[in-house]
Amino acid sequence: MLASERVDVVWRSCSDDLVGYAFSLCGDRSQALDVVQESFVRLISQLQRSPTLLNEDSARPWLFKVVRNLVVDNFRRKENVSTATTDTDPNHSRNGDNATELDGFYNLDTMVVDRIVINNALDALSSDHRIVIDLVVVEGLSLFDASEILKVPIGTVKSRIYYGLKKARENMGEEVR
Repeated sequence: MLASERVDVVWRSCSDDLVGYAFSLCGDRSQALDVVQESFVRLISQLQRSPTLLNEDSARPWLFKVVRNLVVDNFRRKENVSTATTDTDPNHSRNGDNATELDGFYNLDTMVVDRIVINNALDALSSDHRIVIDLVVVEGLSLFDASEILKVPIGTVKSRIYYGLKKARENMGEEVR
């Protein structure tokens, strides 16, 4: 089978799952479609360096990782733009006088800091742990579905969730101190 045919097989087998996953991470369907398209562009360029990715079993988890990383990169770019905007906004107060309260608990600055701490903790995990946590905890897939997507036993999914969350908690504890 030609490389282009194998890429087509990978596309047909996991593009819908990737779009759903990307949408669950970013909440924007058009951004999710763009991210999935970019992940396949990267797959094709990566194939020149590593032909073993044409195997569906190895391409699938690699693509999920790329999709997650692209969504995180897009989020960081947007945060950098909004941070630059608020830093130059004379009406924006760092002391919280003009901070918007959300549900009476958090202001926007606190939510951004929390999200950065969580993202940093997840980024420090191995890709195996991070992907499983994204699928089960973030996206809400069942253990069985995550097992099917990643082509690993359910016991492996459970183990990766347990040890990944344990390590993420440790990582967050270090950043909070």
